[in-house]
Amino acid sequence: MGRGISLGALLLACVVALTGCSIPPVTTHARADGSTVSLAWADYPGHAYVDADDILATPGIDEIEAHGHALIEAIQAEVAAETGIHLTMHGGEGQFHGFDSNGYGSPTLLTSYSCCSLVAEAVPAEFADWMRVYGIVARISAEFGAGPMIREQDQEWVRDDPEQLAEFETTWTTGVEGEYSLLSAWTTGSGQSVMLTMEDPARRLAASDAEKETGPRFSVDYSATVIERGKRAEFEERLAPFAGAEKPDSTEWEW
Repeated sequence: MGRGISLGALLLACVVALTGCSIPPVTTHARADGSTVSLAWADYPGHAYVDADDILATPGIDEIEAHGHALIEAIQAEVAAETGIHLTMHGGEGQFHGFDSNGYGSPTLLTSYSCCSLVAEAVPAEFADWMRVYGIVARISAEFGAGPMIREQDQEWVRDDPEQLAEFETTWTTGVEGEYSLLSAWTTGSGQSVMLTMEDPARRLAASDAEKETGPRFSVDYSATVIERGKRAEFEERLAPFAGAEKPDSTEWEW
């Protein structure tokens, strides 16, 4: 593992720059053999809110673009075959964007990748077909290692909060039990992200006339988080001391 970042130097930099940043946490972790180890999270190579195992299971930076395109194209083809709706591909040139930090005020070895999107100004006529599309996108995403895909109202933060769930149902209800004017779903892993959105304002009871005139929208978006080029061995080496340890919350911002 490379040299750690001096906590004193970080603190001094914060004071001098008057940024008010927090000191990276140091925790104690009990190993399986009964020994304990002190972990300085300034040295963590990933990110506070990204699962390292998901990252290691995600195709590498040199493979992710072809992988993402293959996933998107598989969805495009099957949706067209099943519904007759042709999703147009946008943003075929993928882009990489570096992370600002590891969530603890130090550099990370991770970078994000934004791929192409599929879009259409049409949605299936029947809500049952919306659910079929959801099933298609969820299945193909899982086949490509992304998933599970969960609808917004089934996400834990909505499902387990009566106020959030009631707000969702009131906002998007069509008046038909179990049918909504919005189907929003996304995969829950840290490595790959697939997001599906289908919306038809004309179906929404609470929509204004102006909102209804905007028309339907249908989109599928893909992105991923990967290890920087040539850094996988370093990532694994620096990650090893943190194996099994519970990550503290980010000292910088909420995900």
